[in-house]
Amino acid sequence: MFELEEEKLLRKLTKIGPRLILIQLPEGLKKEGFTLAQLIEGRTNIDVAVSADPCYGGCDVAIDEALLLGAELVVHYGHTPFLSKTEIPVIYMRAKSRVNVAKIVRKSIPTLSPYNVIGLVATAQNASKLKEVKRILEDAGKIVRIGKKSGLAKMDGQILGCDYSTARSIVKSVDAFLFVGGGDFHPLGLAMRTRKKVVVADPYRNRIIDMESLARIALNQRWMAIEEARKAKRFGIIIALKLGQKKISDANKIREKLKRSGRNSVLLAAREVIPESLLNFQDIEAFVITACPRIAIDDSQRFLKPVLNQEEFSIMIGERPWEDYTEKW
Repeated sequence: MFELEEEKLLRKLTKIGPRLILIQLPEGLKKEGFTLAQLIEGRTNIDVAVSADPCYGGCDVAIDEALLLGAELVVHYGHTPFLSKTEIPVIYMRAKSRVNVAKIVRKSIPTLSPYNVIGLVATAQNASKLKEVKRILEDAGKIVRIGKKSGLAKMDGQILGCDYSTARSIVKSVDAFLFVGGGDFHPLGLAMRTRKKVVVADPYRNRIIDMESLARIALNQRWMAIEEARKAKRFGIIIALKLGQKKISDANKIREKLKRSGRNSVLLAAREVIPESLLNFQDIEAFVITACPRIAIDDSQRFLKPVLNQEEFSIMIGERPWEDYTEKW
């Protein structure tokens, strides 16, 4: 289903010549870990360890884990390059999708019928197929836009859970967006950020999804979380220990703002921000997370107390209005 580019990886590894590497795979590709390790060890003199921990994005590179193992290099699958400087080399392998998208895109055309100008987006796995998608939609009479790569996006039309700059660059010139790929994570963020119609063409499950109702529910949940957090006097400010998400300076600024508003706070350090770990802090009434902004949104129903990302905290503290929520991530 996904192109692992084994020969390309072997050439890179042979050129660098590490003795031990750590392979990091997102959940959907972990089943390939054994085969990859066997292939590399069978054709090189390199020892391989495969990370069994969750992997949430290009920001979540297992550098610390690799160093603890004594590994000299990380192979990170499923994302485009994110970190510019790391203590040991990182080889990013995109894992391009092998699934044909033409059929599902054609299936999406009736859902897109009320809209004339369509913006195209995808994750790293399918971004290279957007030109093909563009031709299909143009043949159906649509005007199609694809945003140029910018920010953290390395490919035209690519979106990340924390960076929708390619979509935002064309948002004023399109009537709706078509996301080509699987899952709700990325298109939900897109719908919340743009307030545009977002249709998902999922080639893996052969389904078309309209994100409007899910986005409306998510926005209502975020409004309620912000309003509930306004009542709190004791906050926990969460600093992520993952290399690409560690923002100590941001946490300190938030703490100072809370102090000026008459609220107390404590800094919390966490590698994994999960509801179960926050339950033990019974005296804390609300949390602000400085890591991935999507944690607060996607796990909102599991958190028993308000958990805000930095943008939501700015709204709560009165620095910007709720209307700005869709203007900046």
